[in-house]
Amino acid sequence: MLEHVQNTRCGRYSPSTLPFTTLSLQSHTSNVPTYQGFGEEYTPIVNNDEVFTIFVDVSYFNLIDLVVEVDGPFLCLEAKQESNNLRNFVERSYTSRWTLPTDVDQSAITSSFNDGRLTIKCPKKKETPLIIPIDVIHKNSN
Repeated sequence: MLEHVQNTRCGRYSPSTLPFTTLSLQSHTSNVPTYQGFGEEYTPIVNNDEVFTIFVDVSYFNLIDLVVEVDGPFLCLEAKQESNNLRNFVERSYTSRWTLPTDVDQSAITSSFNDGRLTIKCPKKKETPLIIPIDVIHKNSN
């Protein structure tokens, strides 16, 4: 069974009216959603023991239009682009917010932009065992 989820800030679209992308969840094979846009399919979010990674198609935006920030437990992506000429005015905007896993090292988050795709990598904290020293207490013999 294939479920289609379409969600925008302005409302919900039916699968036949969504112009660019479809987010699908194939429950019989995987619980990881896949993103299909512009003829390509890839996994938008990877969450394993080492890293939490998000892949976003931002091909309509330039690098200077993008802002990635951490706000408490949330990772936020905002993009805004405006163009104006004598005949028309175009404004595009995109906003997404993801809840970060609690074991993400927020100071080590990186992002990269390549061919219209933004990749945000959030490494997980490496848990090292804390070794507690044992103090030896000698009794005074009086």
